[in-house]
Amino acid sequence: MPRQQGFSLLEAIVALVLLATVGMSLFTWLSTQLDGLYRLEAHHQRQHAKQNALEFIQAINPMLTSSGTEQIGMYRFDWQAEAMEPEKDGVYLKSGGVGLYQVGIYTTQVEIFTEEQKEALSSFQVRLFGYKQVRQPEFLN
Repeated sequence: MPRQQGFSLLEAIVALVLLATVGMSLFTWLSTQLDGLYRLEAHHQRQHAKQNALEFIQAINPMLTSSGTEQIGMYRFDWQAEAMEPEKDGVYLKSGGVGLYQVGIYTTQVEIFTEEQKEALSSFQVRLFGYKQVRQPEFLN
């Protein structure tokens, strides 16, 4: 009986099935990992945008600028502030009399967009303190 050299057809088919199974499993795992990476990158971008928007919006005086749009880098911030209650006169602490400023607390809605997006990338609400000077100090009069 002659000795067989090489692989038989059955052995080749079994090897190809095993290779295809391992390849499909590897492809599925890689696809899952890439989806997770894209979600993580999108989350990181939203967090970065929120941090930038929060830093920017804290510098806004909502009593003087109740709404607006600002483009900073690749982000556009839209905000709208509403007074939580009517403006009140501030109190001068030393005498307890009426102060120079009116003050108020505002709920500010912020929406964040990127240059290529029509929908908001993210949005949040923050409460801000607003003020404006309505009186002059008496020593200037």
